[in-house]
Amino acid sequence: MSKKINILIKLREIVIIIFLSVLFGSASLGMDIISSDSQLITFRMMGISVSLIILIAFFFKGGWRISKSKLLILWFNYSIFAVISEIYNGDPVLGGLWLAVPMMLIFFIILPNVLKYRPNRTINLSLFICHLPYIIISLLKFPIFEPYAGIFANPNSMGILGVTLAAPLFGFLCNLIATKEGMQRIRIFFVITGIAGTFAIILLSASRTSLVAFVLLFCIVTWFVYMVKKLRLLILISIPLGIFIGFIYFLVANDISTYSIILDKFTNAYNGDFLSGRSFIWAETLRQASLLGGGKEYFLNSFELTAHNDFIRVLGENGILSAFFFGLFAIGTLLVSFRYLTLNIKKDPYAITPFLMIVSLWALSMGETMLGLLGNGLSTAAIVLVGICIYPTSNS
Repeated sequence: MSKKINILIKLREIVIIIFLSVLFGSASLGMDIISSDSQLITFRMMGISVSLIILIAFFFKGGWRISKSKLLILWFNYSIFAVISEIYNGDPVLGGLWLAVPMMLIFFIILPNVLKYRPNRTINLSLFICHLPYIIISLLKFPIFEPYAGIFANPNSMGILGVTLAAPLFGFLCNLIATKEGMQRIRIFFVITGIAGTFAIILLSASRTSLVAFVLLFCIVTWFVYMVKKLRLLILISIPLGIFIGFIYFLVANDISTYSIILDKFTNAYNGDFLSGRSFIWAETLRQASLLGGGKEYFLNSFELTAHNDFIRVLGENGILSAFFFGLFAIGTLLVSFRYLTLNIKKDPYAITPFLMIVSLWALSMGETMLGLLGNGLSTAAIVLVGICIYPTSNS
């Protein structure tokens, strides 16, 4: 009987991984892919809708709990003030209402209750599986040039994709480091090779925000290795990382152009601005900030550009009140995921996954727009992982 139950549990896990992969992968179809026609948009919405329907069906088949975490209150307040801002500015209120009710129910309550069996591993694996084809298709269809955008219209999107793949790979690495099996070092080598590949993609995309996010992830994993007292593995991490990146650069960046693009972004000013014009937008948004914001068209009407920062976007569009609770929510997710990590890491090395994903999300949000009505695969996974972290009893 127990063998039959174990088979059913594994089948359930496989089905959930498949549809989570569809959900995360479909969400990332919104990342300004070249030739983003109406068919692609339709395919994205169909993938998201079908996967959510299937996953919600699992929710109604099992027991469920609702967390009393203050993070839910902060998210709800952020969403409600977004609704009030939309009414005040004459915008459609469906966006704010989606954030306040359906999105909170689905991603903070329903999906965490569905993911009762190894949730961190499941999300980690799903996020990696569904984004690997993006890299493969890019490398097969588009020649490598600098800055590299692959299938995307903007190289920064390729950088975000690199971080999206690096985060679960770092999660796999932490699990392998903490697991005592004879063949783990060979697996570690292959995972590190994958991490080095994502690092090379980020460098080729010349995305500063993605590079900063990757460095933060690397620092977290280095701390993890130190905590589990396997310092020799730092050498195993560093050597293939350096060799592989050097090899990639020897093949595809044998002139100075790649290096100059990256260095220019970090050292040269753009019209006197290190942040390529973004600091002017951010400074003006802060100066013009109002309680209820300027509406959905604020940035296009004022600057003819997007905010390139989720916190500034919320401030400009929805106002000070909504941005205040959004900022508190972001800080709270970092604290909750770190606490979850420290409480569960001994019994589940994948407990580092929420912290890795949430750090990636907010690091990228400082220079890119990551969260909207849904966002991309990484932001969707990170929001679900917030739900995993806030339940009183760990379901790792």
